[in-house]
Amino acid sequence: MAAPLSHFPQLLFFLALFSDLWPCFLSAVNITHLPGFAGALPFRLETGYVNMDADSGAELFYYFVESERNPSEDPLLLWLTGGPGCSGFNALALAMGLLQIASMIFLDWPFGTGFSHSRTDKDYFTDDWHAKQLIYVFLKKWLLDHPFFLSNPFYMGVNHMVGKWLHLFLMRLFKVSKLPIFISYEDGYLIGNAITGEKGDKNTQASHAYGLGLISEEVYKVLTGDLLSNYWLNNRLVRQALHIKEGSVGRWHRCDFNVNAHHYKRNIPSSLPHHRNLTSRGYRALVYNGDHDLKVPFVGTLKWIKSLGYSILDPWRAWYVDNQVAGFTTLFSNDITFVTVKGRESHNAGNRPAQCFGMFKRWISHEVL
Repeated sequence: MAAPLSHFPQLLFFLALFSDLWPCFLSAVNITHLPGFAGALPFRLETGYVNMDADSGAELFYYFVESERNPSEDPLLLWLTGGPGCSGFNALALAMGLLQIASMIFLDWPFGTGFSHSRTDKDYFTDDWHAKQLIYVFLKKWLLDHPFFLSNPFYMGVNHMVGKWLHLFLMRLFKVSKLPIFISYEDGYLIGNAITGEKGDKNTQASHAYGLGLISEEVYKVLTGDLLSNYWLNNRLVRQALHIKEGSVGRWHRCDFNVNAHHYKRNIPSSLPHHRNLTSRGYRALVYNGDHDLKVPFVGTLKWIKSLGYSILDPWRAWYVDNQVAGFTTLFSNDITFVTVKGRESHNAGNRPAQCFGMFKRWISHEVL
């Protein structure tokens, strides 16, 4: 893909600013065929490692899917799956599907998650503050190797616990980097069923459960999808096709709960002040919840948004997909859109793909839900 001539001054500025990171030790491969899929893949898939520490051999593994519409202009998103310890493959294959309107990077983080690895034990222990810095460096190195995306609108997407430190990460990007890609009026972030650290995250669980009533839950498809992904990504031929470094990690886990429970320290008490900081600076925000999620009930999320003190521009109303109610939404000043997705449980968009795609497409295109 050729870079437009208008981008060259920005590219030169970028390379000069981050010349200290060169070479960035990024290895990337275009994947054209995968076991279990007949013929060539109908979309562009790239996998690769970004070296984070030459001495310890620490590398973060990523999946990158290019937009099928207009990759030179469509938004670039960095998506972080919660946990911590859950592979970016969760979102790529089991939640998002193919990307028709945006290019997306899905990251295995922190070390010990998915195919991200290190030769040094200390790299497997981290916390909120260090994770923020780690991903900041990852993104800079990735952009060094993919400079044609510098002029695209940039968004950050997360779910669950990543919502606590996302805003500190974005503040570092928007304030410190001073890159053209990070100062567009279109830039922003979207968070799904995100934990803030506030009491409202959990204080509303009981009332929300009461409002929903006791219902039986169909888990067979979810469990089946978990098992299939584990079998597939631990297959020798699949690992070879994805260019996974042999011997770098043992068995692949969709979510490694050992990382969550023992290797990750949560030391950012609340993200609420940072939500206020970013939204007051003019960055867009899409905050969405599945209305059946009991871990982060939507009534708690709505409560902390209202605590920011912004006025309501569009009152609570239904929004539709294919002439059916897809959920409810309200718009606050400072460009904060809150959305519920009807019948959706936690952060996985797989059980409501049409609704989640419709929500994302309209918001990213500055359309009314």
